Amino acid sequence: MTLRPVAVDIVRNLKWTAMVGLLLAYPLLAHYSALTASVDLGVLLAVLPLVVIALGFTWRSPRRLALLAITGFVISLAFLADTWDMLRQHFGWLFLVQYVATHLALCLVFGHTLLAGRQALCSQFAAAIEHHPLPPGVSRYTRKLTVAWTVYFAFMAVVSSLLFWLAPFTVWSAFANFLTPLCLLFMFLAEYAIRLCVLPHVKHSRLLESIRIFWQSPPTPGRPS
Repeated sequence: MTLRPVAVDIVRNLKWTAMVGLLLAYPLLAHYSALTASVDLGVLLAVLPLVVIALGFTWRSPRRLALLAITGFVISLAFLADTWDMLRQHFGWLFLVQYVATHLALCLVFGHTLLAGRQALCSQFAAAIEHHPLPPGVSRYTRKLTVAWTVYFAFMAVVSSLLFWLAPFTVWSAFANFLTPLCLLFMFLAEYAIRLCVLPHVKHSRLLESIRIFWQSPPTPGRPS
């Protein structure tokens, strides 16, 4: 074995370890900021994902240099305009907006593919994995699954908003940072168990394998059925 493949494996493992570490550290730090009223930390954690997403889309653009310059200018202008002080006064709202916007966006992405003449997103996902047209039974199941995910994301957005208004912020933070990942995991596990019962004769890909294949050939949300 040469050094180059070993180095590639080490870099890949370090990358995945860092990603897992960040995914675990973020909710812990976010909830810590809510418990201790660490306003500056809360604002930083609430704004950081938005900045990372903006930079990620910018970097993938063919005009990345111009967009990076514009993004940097907007961020600098926000700090010069004393935006930080305003955010410090409403850092809880930043977390809420981030949470609700994410779930509503996912709700719209899934729900949009349920319109007449379109192929449901989970059907596209299954077709991208199988590389052939779906049998009618599988197509019906994946369409119902798309409905389930649409309802799930809408439900989580509504529950989050109600908790934010009716419960202490620390309770909302525990729901958003700890209960939400558990709910998402439960959805995946429950769906897998139901799929084994409803479609026993269909080949079932492992979750990580499905994600890898889907990422390499992502579906188009507006693809007609």
